[in-house]
Amino acid sequence: RVLTMAVNLNRLTTGTMNVNAGHKRTSKARIIHQIQPIRGITRIIWQEIVYPLEIMS
Repeated sequence: RVLTMAVNLNRLTTGTMNVNAGHKRTSKARIIHQIQPIRGITRIIWQEIVYPLEIMS
């Protein structure tokens, strides 16, 4: 009976750890998703403004 309780407790804690890991993964994906458009904007600024200025100088 004590062993069963220990096993159940262990499953409960590992379950929570898995949930937390999943949450970390989704928030990372969200952050990456938000950063990507910024990367695109930076690339456009670089190509349209910075690079032509370097050519002119």
